Amino acid sequence: MSHDIRDLNEARVRLAERLGKVDAIAGAFSSLGLHYATQGLMSFAQALLEASANMARDQHRPAALARALLNLTAFMNSDDVPAALDKGREALAAASTAGASIWISFARVNLAIALFERGLWGELEELLAGEDTAVETNEGSFASLHAELAAARGEPWTLPWSPDSRPGIDDYAAEAWVDFTEALAARADGRAADALAAVLSALERIFRFSGTWDDLPHFWSTAVDFVVTAGDRAGYDRLLEYADDSQTRIPNSLKGHRRRLEALWAARHGGDSEAVERGLSAAIQAYDAWGSVVHLAMARADLGVWLTGQGRAAEAEALLDQARATFSGIGATAWLAELDDRLGAPVASGAVSAELPGA
Repeated sequence: MSHDIRDLNEARVRLAERLGKVDAIAGAFSSLGLHYATQGLMSFAQALLEASANMARDQHRPAALARALLNLTAFMNSDDVPAALDKGREALAAASTAGASIWISFARVNLAIALFERGLWGELEELLAGEDTAVETNEGSFASLHAELAAARGEPWTLPWSPDSRPGIDDYAAEAWVDFTEALAARADGRAADALAAVLSALERIFRFSGTWDDLPHFWSTAVDFVVTAGDRAGYDRLLEYADDSQTRIPNSLKGHRRRLEALWAARHGGDSEAVERGLSAAIQAYDAWGSVVHLAMARADLGVWLTGQGRAAEAEALLDQARATFSGIGATAWLAELDDRLGAPVASGAVSAELPGA
């Protein structure tokens, strides 16, 4: 099947070149890029999408430009948040110029994820206020982002559909986002087992759709907190399998999530204290490289709590101050309160307190 798709898109490029159709050439480059992304050839995929964007930009083809850029934004969200912001803003502008509602909706979603990770939550709220709910494919994506903001701020949030009116969309990615939204709703309701089952379902769906890039790291991060808090060994092993089974380069986001998972799991289950510290320090480095202000603050908080529990409060002070400054700056009042609770609870050597940021 993959050869059929590749051959079809290559044939489209040949035909478009013969006819001199710039839109068709750029579109075929994007289609080939997306095909190679599903095969794990991310550098090749991104090069084709960049070529598509450059061609569409030079020839003033906003619809083709929007398609290439919104997919580049999705890839960069996993690896380079500042670059994702640049691509995402241009994608939304191009989609709006083209007047293509489907591209506008996808551009909004991908830009929203970048804004979330970069801690630009005021701009994110403005973007979400203008969301296009008519595009059903992205209903779960927008609902999830609303839920994540509400949880971080300790604000009420309600699942926008009932159990018997779950959005029915025959699309792995859309269904994964619906699962993820229901995981967040279960967490908000205190149904920990349901939350864990739903987020693992979201991961299974999105892994089949896009492997370890695109939206998987966004779900993986939340799954870390659910799995560690629940002490679910099967869930822990499954998360590691996603990274171990990858046939391509692991993005910076997933590198950080993996190291954070291993460190927090070791801390909960009597692992080596040096390994915990090394793991959380490595997560901080990966999150810094990724450019996620939010996850960088989370990992700093984790390490600060750990060091405090080891009787090394002086070393923890700068990390905790940095985490608090970020949480305060983005208005994550619930996360601030959770951090104080973690520091106030007794922490034995080889263990962390029960609750994690966002868990």
